[in-house]
Amino acid sequence: MIWKCQLCKVCIKAIKVELFVHIGQLENLPCYCFMDGCDKYPKSCPTLMNHLKNSHNLMVPDMNSHQYYRTRDLGDVCPVSSKVPRSLFPT
Repeated sequence: MIWKCQLCKVCIKAIKVELFVHIGQLENLPCYCFMDGCDKYPKSCPTLMNHLKNSHNLMVPDMNSHQYYRTRDLGDVCPVSSKVPRSLFPT
């Protein structure tokens, strides 16, 4: 589906998840890194996952259950507190 972002006026061909990531980046709703001593705030969940892999050498198969569920919980909050006003993206 093609959406026109009412915040930045760009047309986006995306699925719902990609749309949420786009809005999250515009709204500056960062995900925080939950690793001890790290103060990074990536702008999206995929960026957080890349940060965990590159900076902490931590990939999903290597996470303990606590870390794994933290990343799943962040997926609900990161992009856009999970509810996007439909008016931001008229078809």
